[in-house]
Amino acid sequence: AGVTVEEEVIINQETLDEGVFDPLLAQRLLALGVPVQLTDGTLQMLSAEYVVCRAGDELKPEQAKLLQLMGRKLGEFSVELNAVWTRGEGLKELA
Repeated sequence: AGVTVEEEVIINQETLDEGVFDPLLAQRLLALGVPVQLTDGTLQMLSAEYVVCRAGDELKPEQAKLLQLMGRKLGEFSVELNAVWTRGEGLKELA
């Protein structure tokens, strides 16, 4: 959350038909704002589409959770170590 996204992500009936979400997640999807219902064990959209995020949006926690449930990764996290601290040696700069 808090990251600016570079692409639009939409959930529609085709997304649900592809099996992206387990039908057991219906209540969770509703809680996250996705208009779905469970009919005969199948997820159905209650509207044509639901926009999870648009390019340039700052990601909110609910959007991040939906993306996580979809298995979508819109960002990359990395850490570069410049130094380490140990009791025996103190601060040691890394190359």
